[in-house]
Amino acid sequence: MEGAGFDVLPAADAQEAMRVYENNGRKIDLVMTDMALPGRNGRQLAHDLRSTSSEIPILLTSGYVESECDSEPREPRTYFLPKPYSRAELVETMETILTEGLRRPTAAHAS
Repeated sequence: MEGAGFDVLPAADAQEAMRVYENNGRKIDLVMTDMALPGRNGRQLAHDLRSTSSEIPILLTSGYVESECDSEPREPRTYFLPKPYSRAELVETMETILTEGLRRPTAAHAS
């Protein structure tokens, strides 16, 4: 992904992903995670992230077509990319998600 121009902050599991997110001031543009993670799964990680930021886009991926992610309704700003996928498909999906985020209106806060 770095070769495609993305900055990558890897994490070995959901707990480390939450630490990376917090340590970067919650300023991560997109979280990509597999559904199968050590400890907590990708859906649980997405839920944990949603409790801190409802707007962060999350890309879930799985090699299981009948995964729980594919069969259950997803929260807004949560996407699914089934495996296998090509590098080009992944880059295109990530760029689409990030571009969609740029077009989303931000909420104005009244004083």
